[in-house]
Amino acid sequence: MKTITIQYNIDNQFGGCDLENNEHETESAQALYKEACELMSANNDNYTFTPDEFVGSHPAAPNVWSIEENIEQGEEWIRDEFQRTLEDVMSQGDFWVISKSDLPMRYTQKSNKPEWYNSDDSKLYYSATSGSSPFNEWYEFSDEKQAVDYIRVNFTSQSFLDHMVIHEGQIYYDEDLKWNDDGEIEDIANGAIKNDLQAAVDFESRF
Repeated sequence: MKTITIQYNIDNQFGGCDLENNEHETESAQALYKEACELMSANNDNYTFTPDEFVGSHPAAPNVWSIEENIEQGEEWIRDEFQRTLEDVMSQGDFWVISKSDLPMRYTQKSNKPEWYNSDDSKLYYSATSGSSPFNEWYEFSDEKQAVDYIRVNFTSQSFLDHMVIHEGQIYYDEDLKWNDDGEIEDIANGAIKNDLQAAVDFESRF
């Protein structure tokens, strides 16, 4: 039995949500990660998942949550499965005072299009597919801001990082940004494409 520790930033988990007070925020984050870890443990016989909270001032605090130091090659699936489990728990539990725009995004990895895909004209839908591959990916976002926030935390492939950059809350192609000698962005090219979310999904996918 292998123990996987889910490290989470308790100060950053519910940024922007209309929480009643700091105590509610702390209790919500603790309950959220505790339940997600319990579900992951129940669904994976060879693993035990345990939460470990950080405060934002801690030098090792992740942006939201992290398991990078706990997984080995071949265990990358844990990251995606935990993200889906976290979203499932968030959609079912009373973890914050929530408005419609704060509802969790949907994501699934499966060969065929899920029933919810393209089911709501007010939502944004993106996919990365190759025939009937079991690694086909399907996304639903409430709006561009939710999509960018999700991508900022979860898109870590080298292909995405090589081609796209998130700057001041917007996604740009790297080639449309002008960098100075210190590696800082100093300008954006005229006509730069902003928030090409389909391209971001394509770069992140394994296809």
